[in-house]
Amino acid sequence: MTVRAGLLDRRIRLERRHEETDESGQSVVRWLPLATVWARVEPLGGREGFGQQQWVASGEVRFTIRWRDDVTPLHRVVHDGREYDVVSVAEDGRREALLVVGRARTEGR
Repeated sequence: MTVRAGLLDRRIRLERRHEETDESGQSVVRWLPLATVWARVEPLGGREGFGQQQWVASGEVRFTIRWRDDVTPLHRVVHDGREYDVVSVAEDGRREALLVVGRARTEGR
């Protein structure tokens, strides 16, 4: 599959997890920018349920980006101010594109 530039019409930010220890010895997680890239964004659906004493809603989105070798499920995607945990990363074609599935979560209602 060749990734046509016209389909990559949204900007997303890829972020990587960085853990450090603060002055009190507590582990602190920060998300650092990895890259800002063009993507195709396709909603895959969502669901709601009750868990841990609250309503939890989640939605999955597939982001198609040009191929790169540094995206893993340890990363996250930020699109339109919403954060998505990367659930899976799959190569599409021969190093032409990556299909990145992300899951957004909203808790409490």
